[in-house]
Amino acid sequence: MEHTDEKVSLIPDFISNCGMAKVFAYFMEGKVKMTDEVIFNDTSNIIKKAIKDTYNKNSIKTEISKTAFEIALTQLV
Repeated sequence: MEHTDEKVSLIPDFISNCGMAKVFAYFMEGKVKMTDEVIFNDTSNIIKKAIKDTYNKNSIKTEISKTAFEIALTQLV
């Protein structure tokens, strides 16, 4: 992954695959609307925010995964 991240634009799997985790978290919020549109919009907003945050920290076309991972680690601490 690191070698590829240095050569091409690579959206990290923990962003691109976060949809299912977000859907489960959304359902656990309590009484929420369970429509396709609401779920899709909520998930899309999370992915969009993660990509925007990554771009704001690193706007070049490589090292996207590295940057996103640094952001994720910072959020955990």
